[in-house]
Amino acid sequence: MHASPSSGYPHFVSRPSIGVRVYRTVGSFEYGTGKVTVVETSNPLENPLPNFVSYAALGDWRPRRAPVGMLVTVVLRAMDVRQIHLVYADAPFRRIAGDPRITVVVGRWLLACGLFTEHSPDRNDAGDRWAEAVGGVIPPRDPMQTTGQAEQDGATALTRLNELFGVG
Repeated sequence: MHASPSSGYPHFVSRPSIGVRVYRTVGSFEYGTGKVTVVETSNPLENPLPNFVSYAALGDWRPRRAPVGMLVTVVLRAMDVRQIHLVYADAPFRRIAGDPRITVVVGRWLLACGLFTEHSPDRNDAGDRWAEAVGGVIPPRDPMQTTGQAEQDGATALTRLNELFGVG
């Protein structure tokens, strides 16, 4: 899998009140359900920290009001270290049938494109399984945040991205 040039996701709209900036369309790839477009944005978390970027995975088969099904936030730790901070996919995105799962394909694609270099040590059991399936540098686990808080943060960030990209 490698990035393909893209002129941009057709549903881009300008909504500065949301507080999330679109930096660029990274690329796209085909999955069994359709085309996945990956877009780099500013951090969509409620209290964004500096040195973060986010990658939103938009599916052309998803509802126009909610085209984003998955997000990955990455913290830029050093010149050559791009560590995953948060991975979140909504239930419909996670349940798409396929082998490997679409969330793993997105993760492998991001890794192959060099958009992250290592996984977060702060991961739950599901995050650990995802990291193992995606591959790359996987530091020992050191959970700091509760799974409930991470899920809530992810859902809130995904909602903000869908407010940015959604149409209708």
